[in-house]
This record gives sequence, C-alpha cells and structure tokens, in this order.
Amino acid sequence: MKILTTKNIKISNRLIDQIIGQDEAVNIAKLVAKQKRFLLLIGEPGTGKSMLAQAVAELLEQNKSSIFDILSLPNKEDPYQPLIKILPSEETENFIEQYKRKIEKAYLFEKYLFYVLYFVSFFIGIFLYILYKGSFQYILFSIGFILLLYLIQKYTIKNLGNAYLPKILVKNSPNKVPFIDATGSQIANLLGDVRHDPYQSGGVETPPHQLLEAGAIHRAHKGVLYIDEVSTLSIESQQNLLTAIQEKKFAITGRNPGSSGTMVRSKPVPCDFILILAGNIEDLENMHPALRSRIRGYGYEVLTNTEMPQNKQNTYKLIQFIKREIEVDKKIPDFSFEAIIEFLKEAKKRSGKKNYYTLKLRELGGLIRIAGDICISENSSIVSRKHIKQAKILSMSIEEQKRIRSTKNES
Repeated sequence: MKILTTKNIKISNRLIDQIIGQDEAVNIAKLVAKQKRFLLLIGEPGTGKSMLAQAVAELLEQNKSSIFDILSLPNKEDPYQPLIKILPSEETENFIEQYKRKIEKAYLFEKYLFYVLYFVSFFIGIFLYILYKGSFQYILFSIGFILLLYLIQKYTIKNLGNAYLPKILVKNSPNKVPFIDATGSQIANLLGDVRHDPYQSGGVETPPHQLLEAGAIHRAHKGVLYIDEVSTLSIESQQNLLTAIQEKKFAITGRNPGSSGTMVRSKPVPCDFILILAGNIEDLENMHPALRSRIRGYGYEVLTNTEMPQNKQNTYKLIQFIKREIEVDKKIPDFSFEAIIEFLKEAKKRSGKKNYYTLKLRELGGLIRIAGDICISENSSIVSRKHIKQAKILSMSIEEQKRIRSTKNES
C-alpha cells in the first residue's frame, strides 16, 4: 500500500503494540504482566520506559479479577491503631451505607431526644403566648431556642456520627487496574502519612482513622507502581519499598516529627503490586543492593535500545509513531508524504549510525509537534517538508544554539 499521508495510517488501540524498537522489552513486559514479576528498565531518556510500564498495567486489565478499594475504620480497643478493610470496588458504596445506618442506630436515642426537645420548646412557647395574652416575644424565643437546638444537633451529634464513618483510603474504578507513577515522590507520598490534628483533646479531635493518607504503594494495590529516576529515592525509601514488596502490606504512620500523627499507626495496609523501576546506567550505583537483588530474584532487568535498524518494518512503525503523536496531541494536522520522508531522514540522522533510526522518541515527538504548530500558524491543512525543516531549527537544544552562535561569532 502506498502511503500518501498519515491519514491512511492505522494504529493499534493497545499500548503494547505501539512500542517500537524494543521487541525484547515488549516480550518481557508481557511475561511481567502474566506472571506478576518485577521489572527494572535501564536506558536513555525518551526510549519508551514509562510507556512500557503503562502497557504492563493495560495487559493486567485484560486478565483482571476484582479491583479493590481500601478503607480505614475506627478501632474501639485502640483508637490510635485504626483498622483496615479491603473490599471489591463495586461493594464499597454499599458497605459505607450499611455502616452509616449502623451509626445512626447507635445515636438513635440522641436523635429522638432532640425531637422531644423541639416539641417541648414549641409547646412552652405556645403556652406562654396564651398565658400572657398574645405576647409574641415568647414565640420568637421558642423559635430561637429550637434553631439553637438544631445547630447543636447538626454540628455535634450528626457530625460526630459522620466522623466515625469509614474513610476511603484508596478508591479505584471497577474496570481499571491502578497505574501509579510515583516518580519524584517524597517518603510520605510514597509510603503514606497521618495528617496533623490541631484539636487533640476536648472532644473535638478528629478520629485517628480519618487522619490516614494512603501512599503510592497502597494506591498501586493489585496494579503497577512505576518509579522513574530510581536514584532520586532516598536509602530509607528504598529500604521501606523493599519491605513493602516482601510483605505485600505496610502500615501507615505519621512521618512528621512533632505532629500528632506520630501517635497513630494503622493496622497493616495491603500493597500487593508489580514494581517497575526505571533509570539510566548511573542510577544503578545508587540503588539499594537488597532492592536490586530482590528484582533480579523475582523479575527482570532490561536495557532499552537507543536505535533500531532501518528496514521496511521499522520504517512503517516510525510512520505509525507520527500518527500516534498526532492523535495524542489533538492539535496538529496530518503529515504529507514529503513531510514523512523528511521526518524519516531526520530520525536516521539522529541515530548517528548508518542505516539506523534513533529511538529517542521523546525528542522526535517534539519535532512532530513543533512542525504541526508551524503548520497551524500558517493556516495550512497538512504538514509539509518545509515545516519539518523549520521545526528542526526550532527544536535545537540550548547547547546546539550556543555552538552555532559561537561559530558565527568566530567567523
């Protein structure tokens, strides 16, 4: 089939089929999803590591069982050690409704007591109005007292009951496997935390189970936890992450010294996930040896490719990549045949090797978007060769711009 423009190009709906030049990594990703293994992706930026991780989560959706929510509940025996409950996502709403009715029954006496006080206040107001022959001040006093009782009921009894409702720590869509990108997360965001309560006594304090905040490891339960630039994780974070993947559960506790949250430690919270770490070669030096050993023992290490051979199959995959970027961006038009040829020449040039294409796709994606923007600015309906050539100039890095200016100054 002769390709005239990218309008003729069809792309798969599956992410795993959209990954190009990483055939070995794709095959391993399929095994990771099927066997629930861990994965370490090492390679240069822009070679598709995050897309591979998302593809694993998408593959899990095809074989998913129930997707779970995680809730925290009050612990009557030890309020500072909240209970944890895990439920299929579709059952959460019904569980909370039943729990709410249970609390309402517990406060039934208080509820009817207020109803009696409303009636008595109204009756006394009417009685005094009749007794003192139409003095409206007693009616107004009665109405004011009833309003005061209503506010007391609303902001004490009712709110107190709601405060003891379960808190949803992790809420998932019933039809979507969790994919959590925890890149750059601080330790509290990664492992969970307990919010500080300024009202720690006097009967107005927040119940401890309502103060819990789930971490990325908990939100990734039964899904994928992805962390790029693994070297940015502190040693403490890596040690705790190792504990989480070994035990498949991790309690939430306060991590801010001096906060009331440090008094709270929940029961263990489930965190059974596929761990996918990514980085470059230099990151390996800063990985905790035990964490890397765990991945090697229960998963795979993959070095991503930075180029792929120039052949008919890979050429068509690169053209599909152009189409994918156009569809994802939604703001740029299709490419003409001449623009496609110019783009392929640039992809070949950037590989630095004869008869190879570069796989630094993030940079190529930038070239596509800049060319599309130029096309739109000229009110053109399709990207042409000249737009690609102009985009190559505008997409130059700061270092390239500096080198060109230095050359001009010297001449």
